Amino acid sequence: AEYSSKAKTHRDAGDYRVEFGDASVNNSGLWVNSEIPVGAFTLYNFGGVNHRVGDAYAWTRDATSDRNIPSIYPNGFSPQIQGTIDDQSWATGLRGEVAGWNADFYASYGANKFDYWVHNSLNRSMGTSTPTEFEAGGFGLTQSIAGTTWDKYFGSAGKGFNVALGVEARKESYFIFAGEEASWQTYDADYPGGSQGFPGFRPSNELLEGRTNVGAFLDVEWDINDRFMLGAAGRFENYSDFGATTNGKLAGRYAVNENFALRGSFSTGFRAPSLAQLYFNSTFTNFVSGVAVESKLANNADPVTSALGIQPLKQETAQNISFGFTSTPAKGVTLTVDGYSVDVKDRVVLTGGFGDDDPDVGSILQAQNVSFVQFFTNAVDTRTTGVDVVSTYAKNLAGGILNASVAVNINNMSIDRVYTNAQLAGKEDSYFGRREQLFLLASAPPLKANVGLNYTKGKLFTSLRATYFDQVVIEDWVGTDDVYDARVTLDLSMSYAMSEKLRATVGVNNLTDALPTIQDSETETGGMYDAVQMGIMGRFFFGRLTYSF
Repeated sequence: AEYSSKAKTHRDAGDYRVEFGDASVNNSGLWVNSEIPVGAFTLYNFGGVNHRVGDAYAWTRDATSDRNIPSIYPNGFSPQIQGTIDDQSWATGLRGEVAGWNADFYASYGANKFDYWVHNSLNRSMGTSTPTEFEAGGFGLTQSIAGTTWDKYFGSAGKGFNVALGVEARKESYFIFAGEEASWQTYDADYPGGSQGFPGFRPSNELLEGRTNVGAFLDVEWDINDRFMLGAAGRFENYSDFGATTNGKLAGRYAVNENFALRGSFSTGFRAPSLAQLYFNSTFTNFVSGVAVESKLANNADPVTSALGIQPLKQETAQNISFGFTSTPAKGVTLTVDGYSVDVKDRVVLTGGFGDDDPDVGSILQAQNVSFVQFFTNAVDTRTTGVDVVSTYAKNLAGGILNASVAVNINNMSIDRVYTNAQLAGKEDSYFGRREQLFLLASAPPLKANVGLNYTKGKLFTSLRATYFDQVVIEDWVGTDDVYDARVTLDLSMSYAMSEKLRATVGVNNLTDALPTIQDSETETGGMYDAVQMGIMGRFFFGRLTYSF
């Protein structure tokens, strides 16, 4: 069982966001894990439920805004968006030996539902009769899986080889449900409709969609001799919505001596677009330079995508190559170095925005009372090359155990191609221009490094971690480059075992209160920073009690 509570954080943000910071989050969960002998087999079950409530502030509507009613909010208001997330999962299976093979038969079910509520808000088009709280609808996902895996070790060839195989079937469904009418309806065309902060999902957004897929895999690892291992794997998947795909992997490892080994691999891969990427659609309020813009995230079946010649979403495909070594250069020390190259074709991204003045889609947007539209599409090919270096060190020290680690990722992502068509001629910047490209590149910074020190002595555990975040560049709404200089954050925590089952932990993340480089307020968040990897909230203290039973 787990319960956690985190209060809101409040940070300076300029005129656009009077209230700016992390959401408050209250989270509770209960999980079960069991194993029961059944003859020569073991029946296992695990799963649980989780309930989370988050509350965050939206952009501020000042007292003179045409989205405010001064008699209700004489000083303006900052709407609060509350999300209630319910998760549940359960898996059951039977494993044991069948005809000399290790067999596992399993089935699982998972579900997620997200309900939106809006507080401290109003529907301007209703005038003074407006409520100030709204149920705004939401969405959810369910997934059912059944399958079996088998593996066996054969010692007859070389030093032996292991074979693993399996089949699996999966069914997924995705749904969107509408909010109450006042959360999305416009009652007076002269004023903005819907709940301010987050207009509710409309009946036109509602849907229930699903897909099925079946898959099978075969994995073989062969120890040719004491030094040389070869591995090969293949997987076949057939999806009901976009068809079949076959992928594979070849891998090898050669031990030069007891302390040094070379390794490498080549593989192909794929990622199916998620049901949310395929079907999510919503109308929302975006802010550009502080000005509210009614916007829409359209799904793949929307007339907007057809008018722009956008093809149905399909799977991403990838080719991966890696080569490196692993070693133990000294007692208690390990070192691994791996270089890699990953080519992703038809990467799914979120486009930039098309306005209601666009000759191809403007009339569609005007009919829907929105001024701006975005959508997911297979827009780009990327190549990412880099090196991962990981080293660990363990030593008995002063009656305790010291564990140290260093992890460095050197990375370069390039956008090799942006796919367009005849309808997008002259609209390339709206489709996937420099701004969107910089957001994608910022997801893979050129350098990231972690140094960790953990010390355990008796009932006390202490952890210190330093993280280096390299410089990234993001373009804001007015075309200015927001340059975020390199930063180092420091996290410290101490944990004490109060009993065999009860442990208390206190700590602080970002001990030195490092903050990103301050920008103007034309950022994506409306505050002084974009949502960069290092975080934007500064120093954070926490406490935790853990009871195991």
